[in-house]
Amino acid sequence: LFSDLGVGQIGMGVIMAGIQIVLLLGALIGPWFVLKARHERAALLTSQIAIGITIALTPAVGVLGSALFFFGLSELARGLFRPIKDAYLNDQITDRTQRATLLSFESMSHHGGGMLGLLVSGLVAEQFGVFAAWSLSGAVLVASAVLLLRAHRRSAT
Repeated sequence: LFSDLGVGQIGMGVIMAGIQIVLLLGALIGPWFVLKARHERAALLTSQIAIGITIALTPAVGVLGSALFFFGLSELARGLFRPIKDAYLNDQITDRTQRATLLSFESMSHHGGGMLGLLVSGLVAEQFGVFAAWSLSGAVLVASAVLLLRAHRRSAT
């Protein structure tokens, strides 16, 4: 996407460095974000939806500066998500053995899901273009957050 918008090899390196900085910033503001959201679950859903929306918006703007802005926001939200999710899981699972097992499974599923997502989005990009791949990825992220919210509301009643 960024090479299509005119970013060269050095610029890609700068973007990669920027990603790491923004991910760190997201992780650092996580505790503040949880306080503002008033609950870890709300912070998780909000960050997941923010990732999805900004991923979908990144290629839609078609201008490098705006694409970098929305991509930066998606990475900031992604930086928020992981530490909040880890804290949430640790708070919800009281048994130490179960916690170790579930956290290991979650870590494996995170990597497996990421691999599957990259494969599918790569195939979509080859067949339908980068815009379609990014839009699909954003839609899947938002839809999964909405489905999780609905499932939680059903289990709470």
